[in-house]
Order: sequence, then structure tokens, then C-alpha cells
Amino acid sequence: MAKAKRKPTPKEGKAPLKSRPLLDFGFEQRQRLFDSAIKSLKRREQRKQQFERRLIESLERLGPARAAPPSPPVGKLSGKAWVPLAYARRPNELLAMGISDAARVLANEYETYCGKPLKPRSVEKILRGLGIWTKAFRGSPKQRRK
Repeated sequence: MAKAKRKPTPKEGKAPLKSRPLLDFGFEQRQRLFDSAIKSLKRREQRKQQFERRLIESLERLGPARAAPPSPPVGKLSGKAWVPLAYARRPNELLAMGISDAARVLANEYETYCGKPLKPRSVEKILRGLGIWTKAFRGSPKQRRK
């Protein structure tokens, strides 16, 4: 049976690239090609060795990793103990702000001091407990002015 002819695809329609087989070259040309291939392989190996040498030198310069000496544990104050001390440091500034703003500022300060969040509402409660700010009079008969 004869095979059916098919149309060549665009890729097949193009003429293949003409590559010259190595046998077409003369001895000197083959030798040059071979030498250049060997040189490039040697250069690549030299670069790799240089990189490894530089890496080892830089690691030696840094020295072994040294851990920081352990610091003695520092006891952090709780929020109840810290808020009065923080208020005592700058009472005039905090009084001028008002209780809500002062509580917000002290809560943010405590977070940077200790790393634990402290809610502004709890700071407000501690400040009111110190008697610095009293609860506002709202006109209720049960709540008398003091």
C-alpha cells in the first residue's frame, strides 16, 4: 500500500539549517574547536573554584557564630504596678490630656515596655482607682458630687 501524501506544515516547509559535520573541517579547524571547548570548561571550573575559595574565606572572616551571653531575667512589672509609676513620671502632661487620651498613651507605652497589650479601658480603671480622675457627674440622683 502506498502512503498518502500530506501537506507540509509551515515548520516542515522551511529548509533545514545546514550544519557542517565535524568531518568537513580540516584537522586544524577541528583542533581549534576542541581547544576552545576545553578552555571554556577549564574557565568554568576555575570560576567555580574561585567562588568556593572566596566563600570559605568570607565565612572564616566572620568566624563561628557566637551566641550572646544569656542575660539575667528581668522581671517586668504588671499593668497594675506599672501604670502608677508611669503616671508619676509626667503627671502634668497626662492631666492636660484627659483620662481617655492619657489611658491610650499609657497603654501604648506599656506595650513597648513589656510587649504585652494593655487595654486603655483597664488603664482608665487603674487611674480612677488612684483617685487622679473621678467619675464624671451625669446628673443622676444616685451619683452625688463629692
